[in-house]
Amino acid sequence: MPESILYPLFSTDFLKSEGVFQEEIPYLRETQDQLLISYEQLKDFEILDGLTYKDLFLIKRLFSFLGLAYFDLLSKKTKTEYYEASIPFLSPKTLEVLLGSLIEKQKVPLFIKAFSYSNDSKKTFDIQYQPLIKGTDHYLFPYNVFTSANVFRNILFPLNKRLFKGLNFDPIADLLEKSFIELGFKTRKNQKIFYKGKESDIDLMIWKKNIIFIFECKNSVLPVNAYEIRAPYEQLEKAAFKQLPLSTTACRDREFLKKYSIDIDNTENDFEVHGCIVTSNKLLVGYHMNDFPIRDQAALIKFVEKGRKIFVDGDKETLFSLWRDNEFTPEDLVNFLSSDYVYYKSLTDAQFEHKVSYDIGNAQIDLLIYPLNMEQFKKSFNNSSLKYSEY
Repeated sequence: MPESILYPLFSTDFLKSEGVFQEEIPYLRETQDQLLISYEQLKDFEILDGLTYKDLFLIKRLFSFLGLAYFDLLSKKTKTEYYEASIPFLSPKTLEVLLGSLIEKQKVPLFIKAFSYSNDSKKTFDIQYQPLIKGTDHYLFPYNVFTSANVFRNILFPLNKRLFKGLNFDPIADLLEKSFIELGFKTRKNQKIFYKGKESDIDLMIWKKNIIFIFECKNSVLPVNAYEIRAPYEQLEKAAFKQLPLSTTACRDREFLKKYSIDIDNTENDFEVHGCIVTSNKLLVGYHMNDFPIRDQAALIKFVEKGRKIFVDGDKETLFSLWRDNEFTPEDLVNFLSSDYVYYKSLTDAQFEHKVSYDIGNAQIDLLIYPLNMEQFKKSFNNSSLKYSEY
């Protein structure tokens, strides 16, 4: 029988602190940077039937502490007494006692259900999704996997949970709106629309002079495999083939603009309508789907607020201007969203193919990479109507 090394009788009161331990700061920062949300905004998010993010955060804290104790104990033993790959062995009662010391008892089975994998399950096994491995009368629990992974991010996929649908706000739309208001744009957020028998909604609409921009915001975690990319890609298709075609068509109709009090300039003359899909990650940035551009929120905000791009080549920095003049204009944004946007086009043109080969026994693996030729990029960029300066 495995040796009992878990100290189930120790007090966990100090682990219930509302403060944050120094070791937890990187995890919180990663979550905030990737999901654009703070701990205070996220702590009450319901993962499963009452089990919240705060509960999961405390459980992660508990097993981080136990992991330190576990590996400290192993370090004091000789290798004849244990295997290097030893995995903690928990009885169901021990697991329930440990979890019940930090979260409400009715939530304990919810955590076990969400994070455990049974040997008789027909689902694909991924230890980062479900690191609690159920045996006949025990659980194997690799602490290092559970405590080093972003467990909240990982559990969203198998549970098919959409984060901001449950929180009823959209951080991308909020961040974009703030930037555009400061630049003098009129804005409309979370607008429900009805046009020619069809219903939809617009995450964010902005307008200035005679140009309207419509943004569909898709906030999803960065997918790391083919399985994870399905749901975010389906959301991009929804925006590109359903939401934006309807909303951009509707906004080209002057009667629709009057109905929804969208008071653009020169309504009797020509005006423009542009649609864009805004994502929280850079996975498909520069790609166009159904002729609608995909841009990431960070690049979009930096473009409209700063209009500069810095490249570092050794100890030399090159500063590029991405606007056509010293002040940002709606026409600059039209250019940023176009399929032939000079910055992305110059990046593509300046990449060159380079093959790296690896010999593995009788086999060979060829890897094609595409480094950036900085001089070619500057030359291509300088030949455009935009400008750059070096310092």
